[in-house]
Amino acid sequence: QMTGYYVQAGYDVLRPLGSAHRLVPFARFEAVNTQAEVPDGYTSSDANDLKIITGGLNYFPVSEVVVKADYSLVMDGGDNETKTINAALGYMF
Repeated sequence: QMTGYYVQAGYDVLRPLGSAHRLVPFARFEAVNTQAEVPDGYTSSDANDLKIITGGLNYFPVSEVVVKADYSLVMDGGDNETKTINAALGYMF
């Protein structure tokens, strides 16, 4: 059995200025355990019990285009940590 949840918040900081552009800083917390319960005869691994903290920015120069960047810290139940930086460009058509 797998369990998990996440909470995310972001706000367009340019909206109060009346800008046509949007800049949305965000933060997210996730908890995921892909082996919350395992069948009899199997042993779950703490490495599959993850806590993930992510912070980043989404910039919309026009409504159809987004430039994204974020930083994540992934911690597992086995006391291992992984840090990642992601960047992306999105287009909605």
